[in-house]
Amino acid sequence: MQKHALQLNYKILITYIAAFLALVIIQVGIIAFVDMDSWTDASLATFGASMNLLLYGSLTIIFLFMANIYLFKNQWVYFKERMGYSVLMIAFGMYLIFAVLILVGAIFEITGGPNTPQNQELLDNILASGWHNALMVFMFAVFFAPIVEELVFRKAIFGLIDAKFGGAVAIIGNSLIFASIHITGEFTAWISGAITIVDLGLVILPYMAMSLIISFIYFYSGKLIWVAILVHFIINFISVSGTLLSL
Repeated sequence: MQKHALQLNYKILITYIAAFLALVIIQVGIIAFVDMDSWTDASLATFGASMNLLLYGSLTIIFLFMANIYLFKNQWVYFKERMGYSVLMIAFGMYLIFAVLILVGAIFEITGGPNTPQNQELLDNILASGWHNALMVFMFAVFFAPIVEELVFRKAIFGLIDAKFGGAVAIIGNSLIFASIHITGEFTAWISGAITIVDLGLVILPYMAMSLIISFIYFYSGKLIWVAILVHFIINFISVSGTLLSL
């Protein structure tokens, strides 16, 4: 059982990396052969939304097939058997996330920063560029991303770190990786000297806090992946819906 779980972790992680690299190659190919200088902001937004939907939609289908037994004949059964405790952990996780985000907001008020993360700014621009783009963002951010990212970061990366170094290191380690991939633009800006290490720390703070909490409840729920997926789903649903309502 442990060997099979380890193999599944590697399959999920390798598939995710391969899909990401394939998307980069596709994007580079399109940029190389298509004159995008004449594209409008709306066209660029549609392109970005389409690429994200392609990546997360494809990975969701692949992962549902790849991890079918784990997700539905293992984890879902355990989730239903421990429904009361699972719902309690989801509620507790949401409470912690909202409490920490309020604290983070207070820190931002005191420090006067940071600016909106580039990842979030891109999503906001896509959401505001038309209903068809907003629909694509809603699909991949609310439905596909929670499944894909929780399988990658909580199931695979958490599992691989946990097997070697234990739960505490896995909670911190996978959260650092999760937060880092959401602020790649800021990392580039920091390396180039455009922003300070303090600015970088402030940008990564909400992503790190959210991931630490999801990792924590995942671990203490008995590693029930559906608990993590549902918390991630609720967060993204509230975030995307709030942005759409504010437009």
